[in-house]
Amino acid sequence: LVLLVPMAALIAISAGAQEDPETQAFARSLVSLGDTARLQHVLAKARRGEKVVVGVIGGSITAGARASTEENRWGNHVAKWFRDTFPQAEIEFHNAGIGATGSNIAAHRIQGHLLRFNPDIVVSEFGVNDPNDKLAAETLEGMTRQILKLPNSPAVMYLLLGGPILLFALWQLAGRSLAIRIEHRARVETVLGVIGGL
Repeated sequence: LVLLVPMAALIAISAGAQEDPETQAFARSLVSLGDTARLQHVLAKARRGEKVVVGVIGGSITAGARASTEENRWGNHVAKWFRDTFPQAEIEFHNAGIGATGSNIAAHRIQGHLLRFNPDIVVSEFGVNDPNDKLAAETLEGMTRQILKLPNSPAVMYLLLGGPILLFALWQLAGRSLAIRIEHRARVETVLGVIGGL
């Protein structure tokens, strides 16, 4: 099971490079690349050697359920990728994962658990705990609005872990709630779908 599209593959996909089989597999897992301007801004900060704050929020998968060590949580791998790729940058990492919670709870706790750290990039994982219904779409949208309103304009990515039904749910959610109805015409930068078995 692939836990996260490696940032290098995401960058290669956004640049149009899809030559090697691994990059092609990751390209097939991408629901929508969206507007990558905020992500490119984060990467530019890291290249300049500035401090980059990486934040993740989600349920038990984000919290590290069944990970063999804390370092093997998917969010820690994201932070490690930033540290390895940009050794000159200071990478600060915050994990706001809490088991058995969806975006309905996250919309209420995101300020105190994550946004107070002013993240430059937020990766959200609620594909398992959010049902495919209007309420989940609205609470995920509400959480996303809070992220996008931060003065530092963080990048937002969505991680989907699960099968084709969850992929379809996120595709619907991305089209209906996030891409269309985000306040002040803000765009969700990147919607990722990662499916086991690709």
